Amino acid sequence: MGFNAALRTSSGIIALSISTLLMACAPYAASTAHPSAPMADSHGIPHQQDHVESSSSPAANSEPTRAYALDTHFSGAGFTFEGHDEVSSGAVNPVLKLTVGDVVKITLTNGDGIEHDFVIPSLGIHAGHVSSKGQSRSVVFSVTRAGEYAYYCSVPGHRETGMEGKLVIEA
Repeated sequence: MGFNAALRTSSGIIALSISTLLMACAPYAASTAHPSAPMADSHGIPHQQDHVESSSSPAANSEPTRAYALDTHFSGAGFTFEGHDEVSSGAVNPVLKLTVGDVVKITLTNGDGIEHDFVIPSLGIHAGHVSSKGQSRSVVFSVTRAGEYAYYCSVPGHRETGMEGKLVIEA
């Protein structure tokens, strides 16, 4: 059972759980951690600092054979990823197509000034958070197994309002 605290304001009482407070403080704690300390999101997925390319296998240090660029977008209908590369340009939540053996670079750029990230939990991929308009993060990884995988924004509520796409990897 969690510990709850209440704050009295002129408009009433606001109840806060300790877990809510810890989640709110997590970005600060992560940003003040030792630079060599591994960081993880709320799903335990490791992620990297700004513009640092991460890898899921050593081969990811190779030159990318495929690249995708995704911008974040917000409208009255919800949050989405929008493709901004020669393959997926203009597509909303584009299907990202790869082949086993590809080295792929995915760049996420914040297009709306709201905090977002890019994750593929089934593959252990996390591009990190972008919180200001124009901020970018990239992730580079080697494709080692075929299948269909969901990619999405793991910021609470974003996936549920439409910020999700599919990664299709062929053998």
